[in-house]
Amino acid sequence: MSDTATQVQSILNKSSLDKFRMILNLPPILLKQNTIDVSDRSDDSVNLNSLQFSVYGAVVPASYVPHTDVRFGGQAISLTTYSRPTYPNINVGFSVDNGFNNYFVLWKWLQLLNDEKKSVYNGNDYSSIISLPNYHQYMTDLNVIARNEYNKDIVKFTYTNCFITRLEGIEYDNRNPEIIDSKFEFAFSQFYMEKL
Repeated sequence: MSDTATQVQSILNKSSLDKFRMILNLPPILLKQNTIDVSDRSDDSVNLNSLQFSVYGAVVPASYVPHTDVRFGGQAISLTTYSRPTYPNINVGFSVDNGFNNYFVLWKWLQLLNDEKKSVYNGNDYSSIISLPNYHQYMTDLNVIARNEYNKDIVKFTYTNCFITRLEGIEYDNRNPEIIDSKFEFAFSQFYMEKL
């Protein structure tokens, strides 16, 4: 290690779990429903900004390429499989805002995949407003960006073709005055990391 490297980074500096931010864009099919007016209480509008500031936890999954054993003559040789298994879904924690705007964004996305009244995909037929194949309309990319102790972005984890699969319920309790916390779960196709 050179002297210049030790001047830039102390060996005592460690990354903290609370130093991150998450960037989530609405999928194309819901972009036309995005509004900046937080007083808009219409069931046909969502406010993406309401979600951005309430996330308190995200998961970066383990990344691995498994091995396989080839047996010959009473012994085994370990070789790589050259492939990745399916990643598990990721869970993201968030605090529900007092207008339920952030919860409604996720609710609307989940109901798009199977309408709660009509029991079909895209029951409100939002797909007519854009010209993309049905496959990509409900997907988006999600980024988790790690930050250093000075809140400078240092690495970015990107999840591709994300879509919501689960939104946690709420357990009301008139003896509990705490803030409502919830979680949502995403499936995704690929996952990669890059230095910033």
